[in-house]
Amino acid sequence: MTEIKEKPTFHVIENCYNSNYEEFKKDYTRTELTTKEIKKKYDLGYNTYTRWVKKVFNETGHHRNKSIKNRVKKTQPSRNYSISEYGFQVKKAVNQKIISFGCYESIEVAEKVISKLKECGWDKTKLPVIKKELNIPTPSPRYYHATKYGFRVQKAIGDKTVYFGTYKSENIAKQIVKKLKECEWNKTKLHIIKDELGVSLK
Repeated sequence: MTEIKEKPTFHVIENCYNSNYEEFKKDYTRTELTTKEIKKKYDLGYNTYTRWVKKVFNETGHHRNKSIKNRVKKTQPSRNYSISEYGFQVKKAVNQKIISFGCYESIEVAEKVISKLKECGWDKTKLPVIKKELNIPTPSPRYYHATKYGFRVQKAIGDKTVYFGTYKSENIAKQIVKKLKECEWNKTKLHIIKDELGVSLK
């Protein structure tokens, strides 16, 4: 007589999932394993990997992005902010669109901004007033951001975004921006600036 095997229940599947996650958490916090090696080991898609990384962060405070890891405290997650490469981005769905209300250096500041925004019904026009009340300085634009290829320098001029190159380090990008400001963002001077600084495109 053929034995009828009982179908796995939801709880069994959930336990398997959690078991894999616990192993993932251990590997994610090990510095000798690269992100690529972890993704390959667990065969994770982008969405699952991102979800697990956020879960590890919320449970342990560990994040592979050092700029975030060094300035955060373990706390309960909020539905109105997410972790980004620049800090803690406050956002909310309004009329089926995700509206950003800025990035902040700590969870505590982000939560204070969220609280004030809730009081005014998420009116973005009140954001400057909220920042002033909370004594949050408005950061000056950096004109560069990190990409997987390096640090990309760009600036909105008129109705176009003008690209000034991608560089291997943040320090070089800062120097390029400083020199471009001195010549009022004249792109024809870019090759002269690069020669002066002894840098090249990555």
